[in-house]
Formats: sequence, C-alpha cells, structure tokens
Amino acid sequence: MKSGEVKLFAAILVVAIILVAVALVPMLTARDPRKPAPPPRGLTGEELAPPSARSLGNPKARYTLVEFGDYQCGLCKTAHDRSKGWIKKYGDRLRYVFYFYAAVTHLHSRSMARAAEAAAEQGKYWEMHNLLFQNAPTMSKLSPKEGDELIMKLAAKLKLDMIKFRAALQGPSTDKAVTAGEDLAVRAGVQSTPHFFIVTPDGKIDRLQFLDNVEQWLKDPTKFK
Repeated sequence: MKSGEVKLFAAILVVAIILVAVALVPMLTARDPRKPAPPPRGLTGEELAPPSARSLGNPKARYTLVEFGDYQCGLCKTAHDRSKGWIKKYGDRLRYVFYFYAAVTHLHSRSMARAAEAAAEQGKYWEMHNLLFQNAPTMSKLSPKEGDELIMKLAAKLKLDMIKFRAALQGPSTDKAVTAGEDLAVRAGVQSTPHFFIVTPDGKIDRLQFLDNVEQWLKDPTKFK
C-alpha cells in the first residue's frame, strides 16, 4: 500500500471512529426512561401541596401524593382507577392531591378541567372529577358542541345549580384555578402525564413520575412508613 493510500485510509478510519463515538454518546449518557427525573429545583413541598389544596385521604397525613393528570389521557384514566384503591387502602396514612395538566393537546381536556373547577364552587369537585374520568372514553368521540352538552348532563346528574354552573364555566376564577395548576406543572418540570410526586414528612419532594413507581413506593415499608 502506498504512503498516500495509507494516509487516506487512516483519515477515513479516524472519521469513522468519530462518527461512531458521536452516535454512541447519546445512548450511553441518556437517562433510563423507566427511572424518574431528578426532583424539581426551586419548589418546596408546601408550594407543591399546600394545606389549602383540595385533597382526598387524610388531610393531616405525613405523606402527600401529588398527581398531574389530563382527563383525556388514557393512562391518566388508569391512574385514576388505581388511585381509588390507594386511597381506600392507605387513606389514613396518605393525602392525595390532583392537578390538571395537559402535556399534549386534547380536544376536550381543558373544558373538562374547567368543569371540575366550576363544580368545585358548589362543593362537588371530586364528584365531577370522577364523572369526567368515567366518561372520558365517550368524550373522545364527541365534537366540541357534543362535549359541552355532555358536561352539562354531568352537572345535572350531580344536581348542581345549572345557572351558577354555566356562569362559573365562563368565569375568571375557574380559568385562574386551571391555569394555576398548569403553571405549577411547568415549575415542577412535568412533561408527561400522569406524573407523580411524593411530599415527605420533612417537606422533601420525591419525583416518582410513573404509575408503576407509585405502586412500588407504596409497597416499600422502608419509604412509606
């Protein structure tokens, strides 16, 4: 092999090695998608789950489970169904807080969140919350007009004052409440739903993130004491 050919071969080999290295670096440094991201910075446990936040379970429990979810997210419906079991089983030791957040755009999700907040003004937040998740599969098949009509039927089913409910749906307080949850999700670094956090007795925030991680955490006596 001539000197010029050797140099050309060596140059090609070096370039090939560099290209392989560039391709491997993201694979080697990427975070395992099954593991939760680090806890949020600049956010306290009391900010994430203040005493005033609507909750289920024991309001004075040492641990608070916080979920960010979307009413039209299929996995969020699964999380909702499982959360009822968590509250039934651990409700004396656990406080559960839910915030609406849509990581991706769904046709009805924000209207559904507004409906829950509007129902809250008549003391029926969790009742509407449950009905919205129960009817989420049906809602996904509906047009905007049909979706609004279904929300009104759910409100009537809860025997809400319909005049007050309609006014609340369009009112600034409802929009403010929904936006507050969305803003909190951004501060917490939520990029997908459902997304879970645990606030520990010392106010520390642990990001569990995934549904399976929640169930593992709840079953771990070294963590959930």
